[in-house]
Amino acid sequence: MGVQSSSGFGMKLQRQMQPARLVIRYILSLALLVMFVLGGHGLHIATGKQGILDEEVLNISGRQRMLSQRIVLTATRYNDTADAEYAEILQESVSQFDASNEWLAEHALVPDTAVYAHYFGTTGTNLYERSIEFAEHARAVLSIEPGTQSANSAIASLEQIALVDLLRDLNIAVALFEDAANERAQTLERIQFAAVVATLVIIVLEVLLIFYPAHRTMDRMIRRLRYQAWHDELTGLINRAEFVERIKRLAERRPKSLDQVLLFGLDLDGFKQINDTLGHPAGDLVLQNVADRIRAVVGSFDGITESHVARVGGDEFLIGLRTNDPDPSLYAKRLGGLLIDAVQQPIAVEITPGQTAPCSVGVSIGFCTASSTNGDIEAALGDADIALYQSKRGGKGCTTEFIPKMRAEIEEEHRVEQRLKTAIRGLEFRSFFQPQIDMTTGKLVGVEALARWNDPERGVVNPANFIEVAETVGLIDALDGQIALHAFQEYRRCESLGFDLGTLSINTSGLALRDLDFCEVLVNVAAAHEMAPSQVTVEILENILVCDEDPALESIRRLSNAGFGIAVDDFGVGFSSLARVGRMNVSAIKIDRSLTAEAEDPNMRKILQATSAMADGLGARLYVEGIETEAQRHIMAEMGACVGQGYLWSAPVSADDLCDLIRREHRYRLAVV
Repeated sequence: MGVQSSSGFGMKLQRQMQPARLVIRYILSLALLVMFVLGGHGLHIATGKQGILDEEVLNISGRQRMLSQRIVLTATRYNDTADAEYAEILQESVSQFDASNEWLAEHALVPDTAVYAHYFGTTGTNLYERSIEFAEHARAVLSIEPGTQSANSAIASLEQIALVDLLRDLNIAVALFEDAANERAQTLERIQFAAVVATLVIIVLEVLLIFYPAHRTMDRMIRRLRYQAWHDELTGLINRAEFVERIKRLAERRPKSLDQVLLFGLDLDGFKQINDTLGHPAGDLVLQNVADRIRAVVGSFDGITESHVARVGGDEFLIGLRTNDPDPSLYAKRLGGLLIDAVQQPIAVEITPGQTAPCSVGVSIGFCTASSTNGDIEAALGDADIALYQSKRGGKGCTTEFIPKMRAEIEEEHRVEQRLKTAIRGLEFRSFFQPQIDMTTGKLVGVEALARWNDPERGVVNPANFIEVAETVGLIDALDGQIALHAFQEYRRCESLGFDLGTLSINTSGLALRDLDFCEVLVNVAAAHEMAPSQVTVEILENILVCDEDPALESIRRLSNAGFGIAVDDFGVGFSSLARVGRMNVSAIKIDRSLTAEAEDPNMRKILQATSAMADGLGARLYVEGIETEAQRHIMAEMGACVGQGYLWSAPVSADDLCDLIRREHRYRLAVV
C-alpha cells in the first residue's frame, strides 16, 4: 500500500509539474500578486486622500475658533465706531463661519463617532446648533443701531457665547478631530503593514511553490532540448553536428605519431523493404538493434584509442575513431567486415501482437582517413560518403576505401546529371533507328529506336556516355519517354513519305513499367500518331523478370493484352527465370550482342541453339543483336534466328539517313504510297 501511495503521489506531483499546469499556476500567481500590488497602491491612494481630508478638517475646525474670536472683536469695533468697513468684515466673517460649519457637518462628520455626537448630540445644545445660534447673534448686531443699549446688550450676549460655550465646544471638536485622524492614520498604517507582509508572504510562497518548480522544470526541459539538439532520440547516438565537433577535437588532439583518424560512412541495405512491409515500428526496432551492434563492435575492437558513433539519417550512420594500427587501411577493412557480420544477424520483430519473426538487413561501408583532407572534417566525411556510394554501386554489403579518382568520377557524374536535366528540359534527345533485317529474305522488317543526345556543344553523343548516369540518378524514365515520343513522330513522318519501316521497337525502363498507367499512356500516344499497337514492340530488360512481386510484370501483361509486342532485350546476360518468360506471353527474345560475338565458339553455339529451341517452344521470334560479320549472320540463320540487327547492315542512323539507306539498298523492302 505504501508503494502504491508513493507512486500515486509521484504521479500527482509529475502532473502538477507538467509545463501546461505550471504555466496556469504561474499566471494565477502573477494575477494574485498583481491584485495585491494594485490593492496596496489603491490603499496608498486612499490613505493619501484621507490624510488630506483630515488635514483640511483640522484646519477648518481650527479656523472656526479664530473666526469666532474675529467676529466678536469686529462686532465690538463696529458697535464702538459704526464704521461701515467693520460691518463688511463682520458680514464676511459670519458668512465664512457659516460655510465652514456646513462643510464640517457634510464632509467631516461620520455617524456613531464622538465628534459626530459632539456636533449633533440630542442632549443639550450641540455644537452645530450653537454655531448657528452664534452666527445669528452676530448678524443681529448688524441689524441694530451701533452704540445703543440694544447693541451693547447684543454684543455682551455674543461675547458670552463666543468666549465660554462656543470656544469650549470648538476646542473639544478640534481635539476630537485630531483623535479621529490619529486613529485612522494608525489603522491605515496597520493595514498597509499587513498588506506588505501579505505580499511578501505571497512572493515567498510563489517562489517556493511556483517559480522554483517552474525553474526546475524549465531546467530539465532545457537539458532535454540540449540533448535532443545533439543526439538522435531513437538510438541515443549523437547526430551529425555533434559528431563533426567531436571529430574535429579528436583530430586536433591526435598525437604526432602513427595514430590515424578514420571516418566510416554506413548505409543499411534492405531497410526500406522492412519499413514498407512490416511498418515503421519494426523499422525503429531494427535501427535500435543496429545502433547497439555498431556500438558493441566498435567498443570491443582492439586498437581504438577513442571512438564516436552517430546516426545521421534514416538508415545512415557515421563512425569516427583514432587508431595506432600501422596499417590503417587493412585495419579499417577488418573492422568493416566485423560490422557487416554483426549488422546482418537476424533481428526478431513483432509482425502481429504476440507474434515475432526474424528479419535482417545488410550494410554497405565506405571509409577514409581524416589526414587525407588536411584535417577538413567535412571534406573527409564527403570522401567517406563517396566511398560508401561506390560500395552501394559495387553490389552492396562490402567495405570500400576512398581513393582520389572516385571524387573525380563522382564530380563528372554530377556534371553529366546536371547537363542531362538541362538536355531533357531542352528536348535535346533524339531517336536514331537501327534496321532489323529478316535473316531469310534480307528484307527490312522493323527498326529499333535508340537514344542519341544532340548536344549543342559536343554534337551527337553516344548513349554509353549518359545512359548509365541517367539510370543511376533516376532520369531514365524521362529520357526514354522523350526518345519514344520522338521515335513515334519520326516513324510517322517516314510513313507519310511512303516508306514502310515495319515494326517500331522502343526501349522501356523498369521504372516506367512500374507505373500501372503506362499501358494506357502508350495506347494513347500510338493512337495520336495513327499507329496500331501491333506496329509497336516494347523491349524490356531481362532483369525485370527476376521478381514475381514486381508491379512492372502487371504492366507487361496489360501491354501484351493491348496488342503490343513484348521483346526481352539483352537475353542471356541477366537473371530471369524461364518460367516467368513463359508466363509473360513474350513475342520476341533478343540475343545479347556479347553472345553474338562468340557465335563461332562451339560451346556458345550449343547455348544459342538451346535458346533458339526455347524461343521456338514459346512461340516467340528470335532476334539477334550485334551481327557484324557475314559469318555471324550465317551461323545465326542456321540456328533459326528470325531477325538480325547490327553493323553488318547499318549503324543506328537518323530517320532521314534511314530513308536514304532504303532508297540505295535494293535488298531493303521499299513501299511507295
